[in-house]
Amino acid sequence: MNRKKVVALATTASLMTAAVVIPVSVDAHPAGGKPGAYKFKDVNDRHSHSASIYKLADRQIIKGYKDGTFRPNEQVTRGQVASIITSILNIDTTNVPNPGFTDVTPGKSHYHGIAALVDAGVLSGYGDGTFHPNAALTRGQMAKILVKAFQFKETGSAATPFTDVKSSEYLNFINTLYELGITKGTSKSTFSPNTPVKRGQLASFVLRCEDISKK
Repeated sequence: MNRKKVVALATTASLMTAAVVIPVSVDAHPAGGKPGAYKFKDVNDRHSHSASIYKLADRQIIKGYKDGTFRPNEQVTRGQVASIITSILNIDTTNVPNPGFTDVTPGKSHYHGIAALVDAGVLSGYGDGTFHPNAALTRGQMAKILVKAFQFKETGSAATPFTDVKSSEYLNFINTLYELGITKGTSKSTFSPNTPVKRGQLASFVLRCEDISKK
């Protein structure tokens, strides 16, 4: 990844008078920047990711739907994760070149986030010139995106207890998240790299990454 480019983008955004925030979806309840202003019908205190969801919602990094739900168990798409990452890192999404994907054009949802992260070397598309913005984001893909976006040093061949990632193309990225304490896997011996990431899960993952990156 072009580390200098990511840093430069973040620095540029921090100097802007207002950060560009692209929501995952439409507003459920206007937050107005006030903690506790959001309350989703389907996310109560007993939900395992409720704290993370509300922290990011209060910061207007993630949003819910018009019916007052957040749908924490719904799959995250490749386009949605781009908007979340650029928002939490305050990356400028306005002054970036068109990545040229045939299925991601200006004016479409998440275009700016995708373009910014492709320009920074965090995201990439497919050999046929597409990006598949509406495809479900897998846990393996998520690991790569988080490591690159938060600029974590890859741990290389560090061992993990996960028996299902040995032949995965995302092995080093999964190892990195495990070594940093960002993931414990889906069980003591599995990470499930091909399983789609849920909206609630991603909220917790990005907050853990943010906390680690500040240490």
